[in-house]
Amino acid sequence: ALTKFNLQLSKNSKMREEIDILRIERSRFDQLYKRLEKELLQTRKEIGIVIDESSAAYDARDEAQTKMLQMKERAEKDLNQHTAEIKELQRIIDHDRRLKEFMGTKTQERSISEEVLDARRRREKEEQERKKRDPTEDTIETYEQAFQQIQSVTGEDDLDILVNKFIE
Repeated sequence: ALTKFNLQLSKNSKMREEIDILRIERSRFDQLYKRLEKELLQTRKEIGIVIDESSAAYDARDEAQTKMLQMKERAEKDLNQHTAEIKELQRIIDHDRRLKEFMGTKTQERSISEEVLDARRRREKEEQERKKRDPTEDTIETYEQAFQQIQSVTGEDDLDILVNKFIE
């Protein structure tokens, strides 16, 4: 009975040692489990933050794209309106210019009659004098006199403008 008892005691001590080792391992496992749970919780928080940030960024991107599209449409509309206004203003300017030229021509025709008679008389006198002179000098003088007469009749000093009016 004593041997059995001693054997049982030795088994119990081994079991206690094994239980103590298992308790130590359990406490280590619990610590590791708590640490991993904290890490998992932290990772989930970070995932939530990243999801919120990505949702906010996506919403901001959508909003920016919408604004950009609206701005493009507004710019296109403004450009079309500007183009239409420019065309209308150009049409008005052309109309006013033609009207001014027409009115200028009409007023010049009436005022020119006396000036034309004077100019013809002068021209006839000058032509008679030119015939007496050298023919090359006549052409230069003729051009200069014609230009001066046109200037006096039209009141315009710029040769380009005179040429354009003559062509019209």
